Amino acid sequence: AARMNPEDMRPLFAQILAEAGVAMKEIPDGVEFHERECVNEDGSEVRYQFYLNETLEEKTIEGVNGRSLRSGAVVDGSILVKPYDVEVIEVK
Repeated sequence: AARMNPEDMRPLFAQILAEAGVAMKEIPDGVEFHERECVNEDGSEVRYQFYLNETLEEKTIEGVNGRSLRSGAVVDGSILVKPYDVEVIEVK
């Protein structure tokens, strides 16, 4: 068995996801991304995106649209996540 560097595996994963019709979100190095979906009590569907900056540098993340659950601000395009901080976006 061999262990591969995650960066070396990225092109393979991108190809597999593209062939499966799954969009690959571009995230800066050092940022962890998770997305969860749920159904509210009123039956509406909502998605939540979690961005965790695991570095000592601020990170700008492009392609983010929704509402910040931390500040309440509308996000239209990008967010800035401070070092070792998190941002949660509600996407409807």
